[in-house]
Amino acid sequence: MGKFKINKNKPRPSDDKIAGHQNFDQLIKNYNQLTDYKKAVKPLYKDKKFLGLILIILVVFLAMWISENEDNSSERPLENQKQEKER
Repeated sequence: MGKFKINKNKPRPSDDKIAGHQNFDQLIKNYNQLTDYKKAVKPLYKDKKFLGLILIILVVFLAMWISENEDNSSERPLENQKQEKER
């Protein structure tokens, strides 16, 4: 078993230390922030990182689509020339 130190007769904190931790307004404010659903959960469409990721994915797919179309358009004239030579 690990080494544990248990203080049974722990000294009481001073009045100044107790008064310093009695900030109930801040406690209520923190609680309300944690329990407010709209502030706690941000929708994905409002998240800048998510929108950036979607934008990058769209740019990649657009670049792939354009490169495929350029390959197909460059092959078409060659096919037309072959067909004309065969006639």
